[in-house]
Amino acid sequence: MNGLLVCSLLLSMIVMIKIDLTNGECCYVALKCKEDSKSVERCWDCTEASYYCGVGKCNVVGCNCDGGCRKGDSTMWCWNVVSGCTKKHLYQQLLISSAPGSNRQLDAQYVFNSIDTDGNGKVTVDELNAYVAVKQTADGRNVAEEFNRMDKNMDGFLTVDEIDG
Repeated sequence: MNGLLVCSLLLSMIVMIKIDLTNGECCYVALKCKEDSKSVERCWDCTEASYYCGVGKCNVVGCNCDGGCRKGDSTMWCWNVVSGCTKKHLYQQLLISSAPGSNRQLDAQYVFNSIDTDGNGKVTVDELNAYVAVKQTADGRNVAEEFNRMDKNMDGFLTVDEIDG
């Protein structure tokens, strides 16, 4: 009986280690600002955005960014109403709220659902191509190669975990 208990505990520990504990964070542009009569997109930390607001490189859908997302809060200059910055529409629709004063990030599940147009819980390379074409975020990258890189189990589909992992 003790041997069975020990085996069960070891198996439980192995399963817990294998569980992906990512926080589902995708680093989308937070603010649209009017500066010197031009439109500028800014991240949570008030820095100018490229396609996404990761500390390092993000995948083509803006998730799994090297170093996570750039952080900031409402005390920073760009959050002041007189700065001419407003929240982007996407963020007004769906935000993951966190503790007061901390950062908010777009939910990976929401991004996944936006890409999965047929709603079957799997993203195909065609769905990813269509999403990236609309968002114009390929940045010279080959979307099919990005798809294959994200497709960890090589089944020809992406799950939310693969998009964010």
